[in-house]
Amino acid sequence: MNNIISWIGNWPGGGFLTIFVFVFISFLIVFSSLKLVKYSGVLMSKTKFGNAFIGGTLIAVFTSVPELITEIAQGINGTPGTGIADDLGANAFSALSIAFALIIFISNMFMKKISFYTKISLFLNGGLMIIISLLMFLGKDLSLGKSGVFIIGIIPIIMAVVYIISLIFQWKFQKNEEEIERSPIKNISKNKGILLFFTFGGIVTILALLMNWTVDGASKTFNISPEGPGGLVLSVTTSLPEITAFFALIKSKQYAAGVAAILGAQMFNLGIAIFGDMAFTEGSMFSDENVSAMWPISAIAGTEMIILGISGVTSKYIKNKWIYSILPVLAIFVYIIGWILFFSLNIFP
Repeated sequence: MNNIISWIGNWPGGGFLTIFVFVFISFLIVFSSLKLVKYSGVLMSKTKFGNAFIGGTLIAVFTSVPELITEIAQGINGTPGTGIADDLGANAFSALSIAFALIIFISNMFMKKISFYTKISLFLNGGLMIIISLLMFLGKDLSLGKSGVFIIGIIPIIMAVVYIISLIFQWKFQKNEEEIERSPIKNISKNKGILLFFTFGGIVTILALLMNWTVDGASKTFNISPEGPGGLVLSVTTSLPEITAFFALIKSKQYAAGVAAILGAQMFNLGIAIFGDMAFTEGSMFSDENVSAMWPISAIAGTEMIILGISGVTSKYIKNKWIYSILPVLAIFVYIIGWILFFSLNIFP
């Protein structure tokens, strides 16, 4: 993989060709993600699974593949800080997207239309990221196995277990959640819809791999720190599929599926830390100083989600749209100010 990255970084034009490739792949990812959402409508309208469950599991997993690839790749490269920064940065950016959607689609006030369980999940995701922030700040973890061969930390194992538990709760509470307005796909059979859904899911996976190589090559060419400003760019780019899917679902009034897709993607991003940890053979990645230095990103994402959780729970009591927008705006400020403070710490190389 390093040879491929070096080859990309040495393309003609001093690496600027990578920018063109990046834009082109980004366009393909957005296009494929929209198709993924389109054919998810077949699963929503022609299967027994609820919209929220499909959004929080299938769509969430496929749209989070870029973070999975980055996590494993950076673990193999011996730079787990980049992988965890990407995961947590993607979560912070997805929380920002929810806040913007609440403002952009304020006339719908869609927080009123999602289930109580989904609103509580905003709190749970935020609280979990705050806890992870504290664990990262401590910079210590127990591990199992032998360093240099195979070793895994206890914290990533717990995170993976929590993700599995979240799937069980999604199945229990969200599989029968219905939308106020469905948008069934006509003239497409269930089998064809399922086939096309997984086909575009596979395309997103391949494009995510190409995107990862391109961004990594560009960061080396332009000497951008992957844990600093480069990490911010990487987290935004790897969030493209899930953000595209989220806004497409919200625009089509599939509110439960849209919010569930974001929440599911966030939990997936935390759960896949176990794969990055397994790829990193020097010890538990949560004991690595570069990983520990990323604790503010988790704190940013967690704070955003808790604010949005408060917005969700209180939304049913709010009728004035200006008051309704206060908490989303606050979450946006937390994201912006949080990153400014993070960069001012100057903790990355």
